[in-house]
Amino acid sequence: MGLTRLSVERPLVLCMAVAALILLGLRARAQLPAEMDPRVDFPVVHVVTVYPGAGPEEVEEQVTRPLEEAVAGVNGVTSVSSSSQENISFVSVDFQLGTDLNAATADLRARIEGLRSDLPPNVEAPTITKLDINAQPILVLGVTGARPLQDLRAIVDDDIKPQLARVPGVAAAQVVGGRRREVRVAIDPAKLQLYGLSILDVLEPLRAASQSAPAGSIVQGQRDLSVRVQGEFQSLNDIRAAPIPLPQPSRPDLLPLSRSPAAPSTPLRLGDLATVSDTVENQEQITRVARRESIGIVITRLSDANTVSTAAGIKRQIERLHATLPPDVRLAVLQDNSQRVEDALEDIYFALIFGSLLAVLVVFTFLHSVKDTVIVALAIPTSIITTFLVMWAGRFTLNQMTMLALSLSVGILVDDSILVLDCIHRHRHRGKEPHQAALDGRAEIGLADATNTLVDVVVFVPIAFMGGMVGQFFRQFGLTVATATLMSMYVSFSLTPMLAAHWFRPGEGLGSPQTRFARWFDRQYGALDHAYRGVLRWALGRRPLVVGGGFGSLAIAVLLAWRVVGFDFVPPVDHGQVAVTLQMPPEASLAATDRMMRQIEDVAVQVPEVAEERMFASLGEIIGGFGSLPERGPQFAQLTLTLRDKDSLLDRVLHPFGGSGKRQRSDEEVAADLRRRLAQMGAAGRIIVSPVRAFTGSLAPLQLGLYGTDLNELERATGRVLDVFASVPGLRNPDSSLRRGKPEVQLRVERERAADQFVTPAEVAGALRVALEGDTSVRYREGGHSYAVRVQLARAGRSRPEALQDLVVARRGDHPVFVGDVTTLGFGTGPTKILRRDRVRRVVITAELAPGVSLGAAQEAVERRLRQVDLGNVRRVWEGEYDDMIESTGHMISVLLLSIALSYILMAALFNSLVHPLTIVLSVPMALVGAILGLIFTGTTLNIVSMIGIIMLVGLVAKNAILLVDYTNTLRAGGLAREAALQEAAPVRLRPILMTTLSTLFGMLPIALRIGRAAEMRAPMAIAVIGGLALSTLLTLVVIPVVYTYFDDLSRWLKKLWGRQG
Repeated sequence: MGLTRLSVERPLVLCMAVAALILLGLRARAQLPAEMDPRVDFPVVHVVTVYPGAGPEEVEEQVTRPLEEAVAGVNGVTSVSSSSQENISFVSVDFQLGTDLNAATADLRARIEGLRSDLPPNVEAPTITKLDINAQPILVLGVTGARPLQDLRAIVDDDIKPQLARVPGVAAAQVVGGRRREVRVAIDPAKLQLYGLSILDVLEPLRAASQSAPAGSIVQGQRDLSVRVQGEFQSLNDIRAAPIPLPQPSRPDLLPLSRSPAAPSTPLRLGDLATVSDTVENQEQITRVARRESIGIVITRLSDANTVSTAAGIKRQIERLHATLPPDVRLAVLQDNSQRVEDALEDIYFALIFGSLLAVLVVFTFLHSVKDTVIVALAIPTSIITTFLVMWAGRFTLNQMTMLALSLSVGILVDDSILVLDCIHRHRHRGKEPHQAALDGRAEIGLADATNTLVDVVVFVPIAFMGGMVGQFFRQFGLTVATATLMSMYVSFSLTPMLAAHWFRPGEGLGSPQTRFARWFDRQYGALDHAYRGVLRWALGRRPLVVGGGFGSLAIAVLLAWRVVGFDFVPPVDHGQVAVTLQMPPEASLAATDRMMRQIEDVAVQVPEVAEERMFASLGEIIGGFGSLPERGPQFAQLTLTLRDKDSLLDRVLHPFGGSGKRQRSDEEVAADLRRRLAQMGAAGRIIVSPVRAFTGSLAPLQLGLYGTDLNELERATGRVLDVFASVPGLRNPDSSLRRGKPEVQLRVERERAADQFVTPAEVAGALRVALEGDTSVRYREGGHSYAVRVQLARAGRSRPEALQDLVVARRGDHPVFVGDVTTLGFGTGPTKILRRDRVRRVVITAELAPGVSLGAAQEAVERRLRQVDLGNVRRVWEGEYDDMIESTGHMISVLLLSIALSYILMAALFNSLVHPLTIVLSVPMALVGAILGLIFTGTTLNIVSMIGIIMLVGLVAKNAILLVDYTNTLRAGGLAREAALQEAAPVRLRPILMTTLSTLFGMLPIALRIGRAAEMRAPMAIAVIGGLALSTLLTLVVIPVVYTYFDDLSRWLKKLWGRQG
């Protein structure tokens, strides 16, 4: 009460304080970075290790398994997953939430460094990175030009990439596609046989001949000169002239170690053995922009950088680059995630402003006074702007969660001021001066108003500290709403009574309404008030029927929620992108994959919503969702289609007669259309078309993991599970990570023969790896640039499997040892990818969902069928989005119960009663009925966003019951009987209840209507709140008075019981 009295008696002090808060808030708003999502710390570390030339089984055995053993002992590790593919090992280490990742990563790095000596010698150093949702690609650029790709790649590497990498906020600029210049040394296998040389006998002298190294220093007088030996090759002739030592026989009467006496005895040069050519590297990846082969640049921002400002800096740098690049070289933005951020924030800003106007309109409709409306409306900007100051202090960002919090709270912010102003006007109607009426009105409503606000706070604060990853995602949301609500209470206790005391003259606005609409509205409201009094009398006379009907509706809502409402993890959001992934047979070459992808591109460009100029094809890999490893190989390809901007409700309002020029179909409908077109093409590989989602990318949402130690059992179980997936309606593209093996040439080392020749399998594998894949450790320098020199067998020696047996692998004594001497040639198949989790073999079964099929319904249908399938000793575990959904639902339920419990504790303390708060708490189940009906009528699923809306209802619906119960208790304390007090209190509170409820509902309406683009993520929360608040208000006005009488009877009975016991 001291704050209110100070505000009323010293208005200038308050005005200056509010002005200071607004100025500081505006300053803080200007400094808040803009992002799509809140900054979330994932307790996951990735270890990526490249093992050139190794197959999946070698990668698993020699790299992945040792790494798993090393990282499993790090403190805080909860799970270790791995994927072994050709040439690469990927280990993902999950830690407990709250683990100090910096310390854990340091420990993990130390353990891996200690393991390096046990890994194969040509394994590259493992790359250790923390999974960071904020360090995501923000732009994908395409570079095209009328010149050879190697020249274009040189321009990108030398001129474009360095300039982009220097832009503030850029973490990396990764170049994909194109072919770098390379010097190739193609060794003639016949010459190796002629001289009895192994390919390593050629490589080692070549390495020694190209080294530059420091050799010490010379002191010359007062100068200390360093000495450096420069041995890098400066021309191709230098490479050709490199000497290659011939093996010397142990006895002079023996020829050089060769199978042929025709070997010349002159000194040997590299040019005698090999062809040295200036060429380009082997093409392992192809990128195309708008069906034209090009080069891509993926821009990744720093984790703490601002997405919007970083992207703007890159675009400015592109404009500057265009002024310096050759005229034919052009840079184009293919994917711009910063535009999504700007669109989302602009849409939420519009929803906030539009919702504020609707809420103010509701207030004006009830109050008929511009002054009253302005007094109430000032709570919205004042509370929101001061909230920016707290957000800045808490290092929040402007993201869709914090902006959604402010937008949803618009109606809540005026609640406190409405209650205080309504009570002030009732005291003015009693003849009090504005000054006294402001003080007395605020004193009368103060407890109820404070309780209303604090109930909201104790609901939103648990949301902010919810467990799991979803808790981190909603932390800023909960704290932002709680802060804005507290700011609104401050305004209602200070600014509202001050303005009411000083702005109104005695008697002003207390007469009959002046406008025709106001008189008509008051007549309608009077009729509503009269009807409500009749309904209330009827309800109080039929208490069992009313209570039974209320709880019966709750039972129906629970049944509908279980049987009708679908369950999802997150609502699907149209981001305007569709991914087409192509998986050719394992033995397919890059050229075969390219031919098929070109056909797909020709079909895709016929879809009218596809922006051809932003089509981006990547051959040689498939990029998975957030945190997943791309699948690499010549059989993989992915086409990312950027769709034209989608038509939204706002566009239809601005263009009521059409002509917005934007797409009408959703990404799901576009994907379905493209899927039908591609099905008529008769593709040789497997084609999957799916919309791109925020976190999962193009990954399938339904995932089942199979675990076992017996590979044959795993294969049988995989086939049975795939049959089940294929039999469930609503599932598309069932797939398995256990795919048909890739044909391979198998050279089995014969142990006894190898031991006789003192040759190890590692020596055989090393020689063959250099012969087939090549070695690039030798460098060639020209014009200030360094290029790789690839030493490998000429194509003639690599074209036939049988030719590999004639390769010299080592020398023992005076005789060369050939591969065929110690191995047996065979053919077979090998896996393309090996998955493990916690050191157990793993197979992942996936499927996509047809439109209208919820994740929960699909899982239940599959689970029901799987119970009848015998999988032997194979264990199955639901993973992916379903696992996340179950975990988040558990956290949501615990927060819901905690919010109810905290609300009860708060009300019991403020009302000094254990019984009457139970009356208020029972309004919460009634809100559940409306929330479920709202989800059903709008076709919305129950997901983490809509469940947050249901939790919000705990505070919102309790406010109405608090107003009713508080005033009833006040009247009874004044001497009225229970029924009389209820019949007096409920109609008096009807107007503020309707005003606060309708202002909240209309404030959230723009979000529920999905006015802007990508509003699907935000709408479920508003739909749940609107449905729950609307129906619970109607039930509260009728059922709560009846429930109040029952609990009052219970209180009297307990008092009598305690009295008799005393």
